[in-house]
Amino acid sequence: MSTTRSGPRHRWVPILLGTLVAIASLAAIWWAEGFDVVCPAVYPGDPSCTEEYRRTTAVVSSAVVLGFWGVVVATSWWVRRARFALVGLALVALLLAGLLGYTVTLSSTGFAHPA
Repeated sequence: MSTTRSGPRHRWVPILLGTLVAIASLAAIWWAEGFDVVCPAVYPGDPSCTEEYRRTTAVVSSAVVLGFWGVVVATSWWVRRARFALVGLALVALLLAGLLGYTVTLSSTGFAHPA
């Protein structure tokens, strides 16, 4: 087994980092989904001020994070040698997708209140 930079061992490092980031992102997204929904007191109520709307947002955010995780795995597995900048870019995109997914899920109903 080769231990050079382009060897099989080196491919697993970004995959493991991406997996850790994806797991943390998914945990944060679904933690934010569980917060109580606090809506403004207006009539008629805003249609986006429901628990189902936040749940739908969490599902979509999770799908986006898993899609970016797939990009990290694909680029780590198939990109060779000097193109490690592309793998790093995929990891940064995964991190940003996780942060954005958490923020969008948390603020999807307008207000967030920890349970």
